[in-house]
Amino acid sequence: PAEYNLFFNPLTNAVNFSLFNKINNDVKLASIVSHNKDAINFGLAGAINGAAAGSSHQFKIDQAGVLAVSHITPTNFGPKLTVSAEFNALKVEDGAKVGAGLKFDL
Repeated sequence: PAEYNLFFNPLTNAVNFSLFNKINNDVKLASIVSHNKDAINFGLAGAINGAAAGSSHQFKIDQAGVLAVSHITPTNFGPKLTVSAEFNALKVEDGAKVGAGLKFDL
């Protein structure tokens, strides 16, 4: 089932519209469109449960072409390992950011 939200801020004359859709238990998509006096911004994000128990893949992209992807997986020694990358799909020559992290649930 899809959920949506429309918000107007009279102080800044900004309008935000967001849409969330849980396609099934393994796939979720979300988008947002924001409009103010200076610009229109757009973003799309998604999450997919992975084949391994507790793992997932996520992505997001915006109107500027910035694409970020990540993979989250549990480890045998406790924490979750996240590996991620981000790059501008419209300016590939700018290179990419790559990272990794451990999340400890206490």
